[in-house]
Amino acid sequence: VLDAGIAGVGVEPALRRVYPQGALAGQVLGAVNAEGEAAGGLEWGLNTRLTDPAAVDRPVRLSLDMRLQFAVEDELATATRDFRAQGGAVVLLDGRTGEVLALATNPALPAGRVRLDGPPDRAAQALYEMGSTLKPLTVALGLEAGVVGLGSRFDTDAPLRIGTATLRDPHPRGPAVPLREALAHSSNIAAAEIALALGAERQTAGLRAFGLYDR
Repeated sequence: VLDAGIAGVGVEPALRRVYPQGALAGQVLGAVNAEGEAAGGLEWGLNTRLTDPAAVDRPVRLSLDMRLQFAVEDELATATRDFRAQGGAVVLLDGRTGEVLALATNPALPAGRVRLDGPPDRAAQALYEMGSTLKPLTVALGLEAGVVGLGSRFDTDAPLRIGTATLRDPHPRGPAVPLREALAHSSNIAAAEIALALGAERQTAGLRAFGLYDR
C-alpha cells in the first residue's frame, strides 16, 4: 500500500494495551479507549500513576492472586447460573492484611472492555444493606457487655413483636436453641433479643467502634 504512493495514506506507530490473562479480572482492571485514555477500573483509578513518564520503569503491583481470581470467577459464574440470579459479587480478602486477593462481579466484562453507561460494578460500587452480617457483631457486643453468655438459649419458634413489627425465624430450630446454634443459623429472634438487652446506646457505640459509621 505504501509503495503505491496513494495520497493521504500512510502508517504510524501506535500503542495498544495488551491483557495477557485474557478476560480474567476484566472488571477490576478496566480498560482504555481507542485513544488510550482510561475508561474504567484500575486503568481509570490509577491513571495518573500509569501515565507518569517518570514511573514507566516501575510496574504497578496488585494484591490479586490470579489463581484465586480464576477460581472465584468460575464459582461465581456457576452459582449465578444455577440459582438463576440476576448477578452476583465476591470480594476475597486476606484477613491478616486486608489485601484484596480476588474481586469478581457477574455479569462480568472481559479485560479491555468497559461500559460506562452500564450498571455499577456490584463488588466495588453497589451499596447493600448490612443484613445478617450485623448479627455476629451484635452477638460479640452482647458477650462483651455480659448481657448474653455461651450458655444462653433462645426460643426461635415464637415470633417476637417489637412495636408494630413482628420478627420470625424463617427456619426455627426449637424453643431452647443455644447461642452458638442460633448464630450459626442466623436467628433473627436471638439477634433481636440480644440487641434489646444491649439497648440502642450500647449497640450504637459498639457498631461505631467497629467502624460501621465511617466510610
